[in-house]
Amino acid sequence: MVMALLGGLQAQNSKVTSGVIAFDGGRYEEALEKLSTALENHENGSAVLKEKNIPKLHYYLSQTYLRIGQDTALLKQHPDAMLKAYDHLQKAKETDTSGKFKKQLTLAEQMLWPAIFNVGAMAYNEGKEDPAKYEYARQHFEKAVALSPEDINSVMMLGYTQWMTKDTLGALNSWQQTVDLYEANTPDEPNTDVASAYLLLATLYDLQGETGKALEIVQKGRGHFPDDEDLKRTELSIYQQHPDLFEEAEAKFKKAIEENPDDLVIQLAYAGMLQQAGHQDKALEIYQDVLAKDPDNIQANIQIGAHYVNIGAEINEAKMNMTNEAEIDEAAKKVEENLRKAYPYIKKLHELQPNEPEWINQLVSITLYLGMDEEAAKYIEKQKEVMSNQGGN
Repeated sequence: MVMALLGGLQAQNSKVTSGVIAFDGGRYEEALEKLSTALENHENGSAVLKEKNIPKLHYYLSQTYLRIGQDTALLKQHPDAMLKAYDHLQKAKETDTSGKFKKQLTLAEQMLWPAIFNVGAMAYNEGKEDPAKYEYARQHFEKAVALSPEDINSVMMLGYTQWMTKDTLGALNSWQQTVDLYEANTPDEPNTDVASAYLLLATLYDLQGETGKALEIVQKGRGHFPDDEDLKRTELSIYQQHPDLFEEAEAKFKKAIEENPDDLVIQLAYAGMLQQAGHQDKALEIYQDVLAKDPDNIQANIQIGAHYVNIGAEINEAKMNMTNEAEIDEAAKKVEENLRKAYPYIKKLHELQPNEPEWINQLVSITLYLGMDEEAAKYIEKQKEVMSNQGGN
């Protein structure tokens, strides 16, 4: 009985030795088979390993999986190779109570981190075609962060994969960690890839209603990346959505327009904020400035045209309750005046979007009210055509 046990012990430890020899010879699948069998037999109790061979076994399994994961063909056969390399590395560290493998394990960690990161990055890029790859990438970036928690790229990429796998809170935490790492150790040469972490983190905080945090993050980002257009616009967008910050926002918009006089997106955002805050006249001036540079700008034409149409409609509604003939005549003149002002903008919108029913309907109403019979007839025919086409769909 004792001899049988000794024989099993020797056979089992010889499998570890032969597995290591196969690894050293570059025969990784053979090494995997021998080392895995030794571990399975040890764990199910059918054989026993010497205590010193347990960390050795996990170390070489980790190294074997690492080599397999670095071979494109073998990785397809063993897609979880890098994850297993990580797991066995951790088990090697746990069982190396004597510290005999300490140096080797430290070197192994340094080798594994870039390899596992690269597999995650490749999977993330493939996620555009195969969304299931995002979960696979996330698993690898989790291990990359565990191996190198101070590596900003690993943490940032983990955030991207968490976002793509619908883990919003995880993404927020990862991008906050990314920003914290960057703030704590800002490089002399800016890492422009990190700008997106500031941008996305600010956006998430704003969506959660934490406007103060959102502005703090985006302003820190702008401090590091002053020329980043997305960060500039995100900051202005946050201000635009929060009228309670009007004074601070107005100063920001004015400065942004001064620095970027040809950026019509910023001007349109500023005009929209002014409208929300009740500063209609100022907003109209900006919309007019936009049209002076871009006569075909749809948003500016819509806002100015709608402004005059709405004023005309309000006066016309009030007119219905008037009894004094002089007041009625005066109101009618004002309605006509505002519709004449609206007409060129609605007409331009129709030219830009000839099959949009809204503009055709508005033009029919305006021209009929103003007695523009020839134009009204033309727009009525167009209205019938568009309605017929829509009915056919």
